Amino acid sequence: MITIEQGEWQCITEYEYGDMINTGGLGPCTGIVMHDPVSKIVIAGHFTDPDTHEDYKLSAMISCANSQFTNSSQVNVTVTGRVGDTDSQSEFEESLGTMLSPSKYNIIYEWPDASVDSIDLEIDPESGDTDTFTTT
Repeated sequence: MITIEQGEWQCITEYEYGDMINTGGLGPCTGIVMHDPVSKIVIAGHFTDPDTHEDYKLSAMISCANSQFTNSSQVNVTVTGRVGDTDSQSEFEESLGTMLSPSKYNIIYEWPDASVDSIDLEIDPESGDTDTFTTT
């Protein structure tokens, strides 16, 4: 298991067969995983607040993705976490949407309901399958 710690992001190009990549517990945080189904490269991040004091980390992650996925025709992106209310979620979606070209990035938002205290986002880098685990 490869775990992305709070406040970090990683570009993962090498892993062992069967490894899973996990964002760790996303209490009031946001987790993002990007996966290219051809190269099997995963870029994953765990941000405490990507809209404010960690926006430079999110920007660095997006910049890495844009250079890493240059030859990719479709990159799957999954986003989840406890961003806040629906207005905050909408603002984050709009912000991320301006950074990632919809012709290349297929973004899926999986916002949990208010009863969820924490959520983990996990991806299998071989298949690209994602799963979420919640704590209430």
